[in-house]
Amino acid sequence: MLILLTAINERIGAGFVGAFEDGKVSEILKLPRYFKPIGIITLGYPKETEPVERFGWIPIDDLIHYERW
Repeated sequence: MLILLTAINERIGAGFVGAFEDGKVSEILKLPRYFKPIGIITLGYPKETEPVERFGWIPIDDLIHYERW
């Protein structure tokens, strides 16, 4: 998760792939028999058509609530 969040913060596209054929991935990456891939993280620079608005800071009063919502 930290890799994904850091990538997005650096404006690098990122995604997690958890559904794939373990055997084929192991073969392609030439993994030892005792390694089992559980996830793949994809990284790349997205083609942006419009400027991406970054998240701004949320005022602290909107985050903290004492005995009320």
